[in-house]
Amino acid sequence: MRNGSDAAWNIDDYLVDFPDVVWPGGELVEMPLKLKLKRVGDHVANVLREATNCLGVRAELGAAMLGLATVDYIAGFRQGRKSTGADFVAFLQEYFPAVYSEHGGWIYENLRCGLMHNLTAINPWRGEARRFRITADGDIHLHPGG
Repeated sequence: MRNGSDAAWNIDDYLVDFPDVVWPGGELVEMPLKLKLKRVGDHVANVLREATNCLGVRAELGAAMLGLATVDYIAGFRQGRKSTGADFVAFLQEYFPAVYSEHGGWIYENLRCGLMHNLTAINPWRGEARRFRITADGDIHLHPGG
């Protein structure tokens, strides 16, 4: 043993060579999964970087809209098609803290659809008013009851 490690240890014994994934182009739905995952990951990383920039200048509304759009985007990718409200809610229920689960449909209808389509946090076409507070403080950002 040298320096507390196995003298026979050789980094070359652990190298792995993965063949390049080749895609000649065409429809994105035909892209190999590894490349789709990279593309989605790069896109989400860029969007979340923009959301972080929004928070840095106290533009919380922009950050919230980017976050909602990102959830919608990933929910659609997860389903392999354009997302629906049910996909959005299912994604929240599976991957978000439990406090979001009971409000999933309301979040979709009012925050996601209300902000994206009507620039209001309460969708005026649904008529369901709830008090809530969105904050950047702590781990849970949605506080029902205002």
